[in-house]
Amino acid sequence: MRAAEVKTCGRWTGIWRSFRCLLFLAALALVPLSPCLFGDCVLLPADLLMVMQPFSAHSHEMGFSRVSNPILDAVQQFWPWRKYAGEQLRQGTIPLWNPYMLSGTPFVANNQSAVFYPETWLFALMTPERAFGWAAALYLFASGSFMFCLLRTLSLRRRAALLGAVAWMYNGFVVGWMCLPSFRSVPGWLPLILCAYEKARRSSPGGQWPWVALGALAVGLQFLAGNLHISFYVILIFGLYVLATACFGRRNHSTLRSLGAAALIAAGGVALASIQLLPTLELVARSQRRGVTYADSLTYRLPWLYVFAGLMPDLFGNPVDYNHWGCFLGQQYRAYTETAWYTGAFTVVLAVFALVRHPSRSVYFWGGLIVLAFALALGSPLNLLFRVAVPGFRQLPGINRAIVMACFALPMLAAWGVQRLLESSREPGSLSTDLRALRHVLAALVVVAFGGAVWAWMVSAPYEGGGIPVGSQPWIQWARFAALAVVSAELVVLALRQGRPLWAGAVLLLLAVDVGYFGAHFIPLVSAKYVRPPSEIVSRLEAMQDRARTLGRPFRLLSVGQNSLRDRMPPNVPMIFGLQDVQGSDSLSYGRYAQLLAAVSDERLGFSQPAWDHPLARTLGVAALVGAIDLPSSTQFRLTLTEGEGRLYVLPPFAWWRAQRASYVRGAIDDAEMLRLTTDAQQDPARWSPVAFVEDLKRLDSMAHGSDSGHPMGAKLGQGPCPRGGWWTVGSFGAQLRPVFLQELGPNALRLLPATPTRPAPSGNEYVSTFSLARFMPGDFLVLHDTYFPGWRAYVNGEQAPILCVDYCFRGVVVPDGPPADRVDFVYEPTSCKLGGFLSVLALAGAVTLLTLRRLSADRRLPSEGEAT
Repeated sequence: MRAAEVKTCGRWTGIWRSFRCLLFLAALALVPLSPCLFGDCVLLPADLLMVMQPFSAHSHEMGFSRVSNPILDAVQQFWPWRKYAGEQLRQGTIPLWNPYMLSGTPFVANNQSAVFYPETWLFALMTPERAFGWAAALYLFASGSFMFCLLRTLSLRRRAALLGAVAWMYNGFVVGWMCLPSFRSVPGWLPLILCAYEKARRSSPGGQWPWVALGALAVGLQFLAGNLHISFYVILIFGLYVLATACFGRRNHSTLRSLGAAALIAAGGVALASIQLLPTLELVARSQRRGVTYADSLTYRLPWLYVFAGLMPDLFGNPVDYNHWGCFLGQQYRAYTETAWYTGAFTVVLAVFALVRHPSRSVYFWGGLIVLAFALALGSPLNLLFRVAVPGFRQLPGINRAIVMACFALPMLAAWGVQRLLESSREPGSLSTDLRALRHVLAALVVVAFGGAVWAWMVSAPYEGGGIPVGSQPWIQWARFAALAVVSAELVVLALRQGRPLWAGAVLLLLAVDVGYFGAHFIPLVSAKYVRPPSEIVSRLEAMQDRARTLGRPFRLLSVGQNSLRDRMPPNVPMIFGLQDVQGSDSLSYGRYAQLLAAVSDERLGFSQPAWDHPLARTLGVAALVGAIDLPSSTQFRLTLTEGEGRLYVLPPFAWWRAQRASYVRGAIDDAEMLRLTTDAQQDPARWSPVAFVEDLKRLDSMAHGSDSGHPMGAKLGQGPCPRGGWWTVGSFGAQLRPVFLQELGPNALRLLPATPTRPAPSGNEYVSTFSLARFMPGDFLVLHDTYFPGWRAYVNGEQAPILCVDYCFRGVVVPDGPPADRVDFVYEPTSCKLGGFLSVLALAGAVTLLTLRRLSADRRLPSEGEAT
């Protein structure tokens, strides 16, 4: 056989072997998730609904016993968000705005919605419950494949690369956040970023451009995945990696070229994700999270005892087994998901072995990264340095999430450990030394784990006395670690001494079983029957909302109770069923609205929640009240349903209006006065003429006298400038209710239509119930109690009109001078999205151009520098 034929045959053999490795990774991604991919399960703790009102009344008939895994944010945030995004994308609409929570809030800008992330598009192609499983499976396969490619690029052998990929696929950080796509998706792109950079660094001049484009795409996608905190750690690893290669490599023109490639990868990725990043930064500047104190951020630090969780994942219990006592360690309650970082028992053994027996810059770099991860996660003063040096870091309180860096570095070190063993197998003397060192490392870690188990057993005593079944859990976890580590080490010894690949495959399979069981045990795979449990209250509310929309009066609901979970419908959950809520749960929301809700909240029912009897509730359009509470007979809410599901109270017809024509307009001196006037309980829209409190006094004054706007309102508002705190009378309707019909045109647009009573308002506490359409007259001051936010534009008769911030955080529009208007349209067109979209399209076009400059397979590598850092 000729040399060319041998070379070709060898190349195809190598491709086939790599393909088999990828098939193994695909199987590892599919098998643990098969119940939700091919069966009647969902990758969601949907059974959490069965402990909430009103669904808990049907728990017995549904066969419910207890919650499989109480990951509330999966149900309260990501399920409704992904469902909403999928529905709108299926209709061809980009949901920039979310009208279902917090009286309206930016959707794309909340970052975790991840509307532009390709994984989210799956929710438009299939039901959201099915999409959660397939999105997770695709992520696992992609992240494992990227890690395999990275390790192969670093010249590691296939068995070493495959072991590192398996340990990375089901690391504790990913397993803990599997139901929260934005958390687990971001770090999956890190191996591809580093792989593309390595390819660009090793390519000949001109040949690195396709790899730069690929790296930029990976950086952009990890930003689009939707968690800036985790993205910070991904970019930090990338930056440190680039600096290490520049410092430890030979300093020549290729070093400058590598630094330039890294800068282009980072800049291109940011530009590609601008369509997501710019709206998010706009919301951050106006959010309730304007800065977290250093003391507050330290409450999120990882308790030092959780260092042992890398050896024994359930040393402190597991919420699935209802024995998780580790949540009470530290200064603040910490969920299991916040503390998981397990990467496999034998992974840690191999990682320590690499540090002991493979002294190289690469190994030391990843070892140093683990030290950095724990320094940040455990709350060292290094966090203070980052707060000072890194813009925006003070808005990221979850410092414990730095543990993701250790979850990445450990598989890298384990792969280097396997590489060392495979290299020493060719030298009998060196092999014996390495195997002896491996056993010594194993023995040391078993002793360390035993000490951790003893310490955990001692610390757990008070919690066991409190009713948590700790029992022999620490000893079981220690025995599990020791058995897996010892068996894996002996299999390695057999594989290397006898030279049989079967034993090496057994080691890999044992690691897959280890991390696979860890993931399958914790990840909730719940019967799909819990996705839509029966509820008369929900059915009644859905019918009411459909009717209200046809009448131009879409309403919102308020859910209150004495328990934040069990006797009310938690915020955002109504969104699953297409119901709008004045409350909401989001880590990033409009700060002024949060302050408004806080101002009208009290703790009469046990914890802070909006007061159901405050006039602002009706102003916000609340027409239904849900919760297991009994209201006094004097309230205007009427009890309509009590069939074992709690209570459903509704207001009489036409008692709520989200939009009105204000009879009076009052200017406020500052924000504090604006908030006080808006939340004054005496301003009852049911008894008094609607009043709008305007923030921008100077702007309204100029509009009133036509000095700037050209729309004189003197006839309506009176002559002369209005003093601060003075009253303007608008119109001559006195105390008549002056509602406005509201037509929802989609998530990003709505229309106001004028309504006029067809008969005088009755006396007493009754409401006008018959209306006809009319026209908005010049000078009418329209108030829409939907959240005010930059990007909303108002159009009166097709002409743009300025929007005022009224009632602290809502929208007001003055009908300009001219012909009467038959409608006012509100359209959400944020400049941040337009500019971000332009930059993203430009970056994408540039990346595609670079990818097609040269075929990737034609790239010529420069001579290797020995080993990559």
